[in-house]
Amino acid sequence: MSNLLKDKATIVLVILLALTLLSWLMLYALKLEPKTVGVLLLVLAFVKVQLIISQYMELNKAIFPIRIAFWLWTACACGISIWMYLR
Repeated sequence: MSNLLKDKATIVLVILLALTLLSWLMLYALKLEPKTVGVLLLVLAFVKVQLIISQYMELNKAIFPIRIAFWLWTACACGISIWMYLR
């Protein structure tokens, strides 16, 4: 069991599950404006995208400039998505 907790892929999987549950519960637990909830859901979605790219597509083993490029791509895609949603 302790080996399973030390495995980075398992930890990322648990984080992804927690973020999915958080986004699902956020719809019912938080009484915020719909636009605010939409932005929070988009941010959580892009955090999950970054975690999946980093861990399961093995970006964490890539050279630093490639990692920076993917981080920037995720941040720009998130920003553009939020901007288009709020527009």
